[in-house]
Amino acid sequence: MPRFKTKSRDMKKLIEDAFPKLGGEAKENLSVTLERFEALRDIFAHVPVKWDAQDLEFITDVPYKHFFKDQNWKNVLFANKEFVSNFQWLIDVILAYNQSILFKKEIYSRILLGKSQAEIQNEANGLKNE
Repeated sequence: MPRFKTKSRDMKKLIEDAFPKLGGEAKENLSVTLERFEALRDIFAHVPVKWDAQDLEFITDVPYKHFFKDQNWKNVLFANKEFVSNFQWLIDVILAYNQSILFKKEIYSRILLGKSQAEIQNEANGLKNE
């Protein structure tokens, strides 16, 4: 799914731009987590479950073998746990990114315009209603 991978790549670039002081380890962690999240998403989207297995497992034979970069992912519960964990981590990173952007926006508004964003929005709404 090229659009999903493009969005992940764009999100990674935005986060790296918003936090320019991210160290090499943090950038690597972001890259690895996004790659694992994408790979797990592909498994859940494309690989069928082997219903006759003792434990709930994905089919890891050809033509699905290339999806499994980690052999632990064949267990559906293990893959689900890691997918949810990565998803929660990414949500936390995105929320931190959003807070950073909103904080910068508020600072610029107060410095350049002398008013908070809420005051400017109220004035704009008042002008729009006139």
